[in-house]
Amino acid sequence: MAPNRETADRTSILLIDDDELIRRMVSRYLESVGYKVIAADNGDTGLDIFVNQEPDIVLLDLRMPGLSGLEVLERMRNFNKNTPVIVVSGTPDLDDVVASLRLGAWDYLVKPLSDLTFLSHAIEGVLERSRLRHQVESQKAHLEVLVAERTAELETAN
Repeated sequence: MAPNRETADRTSILLIDDDELIRRMVSRYLESVGYKVIAADNGDTGLDIFVNQEPDIVLLDLRMPGLSGLEVLERMRNFNKNTPVIVVSGTPDLDDVVASLRLGAWDYLVKPLSDLTFLSHAIEGVLERSRLRHQVESQKAHLEVLVAERTAELETAN
């Protein structure tokens, strides 16, 4: 499945990975399909970019020098719980998968990504989930306003 070009053109992705080859390969692929990619080679830099640029999606490695990916994920969640994070890790350890999901990761992919379309599928999936989440929140807020208005009308009528 190719990414939706219209969606990709509006989407910024923060890629945090200490492996330069992976950063280059993934960045080139994502940029070639229309995403804006911001790359960071460590957790501290990634957190700074996350806070200052508020990307739409984060791709996060777990094993990095300095702050681990789990520490980065936890700090991101304390700042903004709504940004989708996809963990892309070379460690298929079940404990890491569970810890990542408990800390709020939306998906977990195992490196090496032999076919980058798997990454595209994951990105499109979290974008759709995020879009639906925003729609639900918007509808909920709208309904709360309508209920408040109707309640006020009924109280006035009584």
